[in-house]
Amino acid sequence: MINPFRSIVGVNVLANELLSRHTSFHIGGKTRYLIKVYSHHALKKVLDIIRKQRIRYYVIGNGTNVLVSDEAFPGVIIKLYGIFRTMKKRGDIFYCGSGLSIEQLLQKAKGLGYGG
Repeated sequence: MINPFRSIVGVNVLANELLSRHTSFHIGGKTRYLIKVYSHHALKKVLDIIRKQRIRYYVIGNGTNVLVSDEAFPGVIIKLYGIFRTMKKRGDIFYCGSGLSIEQLLQKAKGLGYGG
């Protein structure tokens, strides 16, 4: 299969990538494509191609607490970066992207004076 995602701006596509490199448990076999997505626009483009070509896929945030089989996955894994790793605070509520790690959240909250 020719990489159908190669022309999308805002992604980094890794072919035949070991998922063990992208999970906190460091387990998991190869996936046909691991796509690092950095913007909402890029995510929409990736999902449009996936739907048109009927490719199996999963979306992961930071790869924590995800158990992945050591068998190869013939589809696409989308891993969220960029805008998906941001945090906004409104009042006493924190809005976090699904790619933000707990450690990053805690450091940012600490920097804003939260703790205890």
